[in-house]
Amino acid sequence: MKLLGTHEKFLVCDRSWAMLGSHNFLTSGDSGSEREVGLRTNDPRIIEELISRFERAKNLEEEGQERISW
Repeated sequence: MKLLGTHEKFLVCDRSWAMLGSHNFLTSGDSGSEREVGLRTNDPRIIEELISRFERAKNLEEEGQERISW
């Protein structure tokens, strides 16, 4: 997991499918009235691009911790 600094969220499962959207997978419950949009795909080009973007991205959470640590 990385904090990427974008509003989008994506999840890739075993390079076989991916979900993209704005839903906060790990922090939201099902009781809210707000609706989110998402897409599930098994297109290998999209999956590989998401993996590549994830691997290239700096982890903003770790950067913030480095700045604070003395």
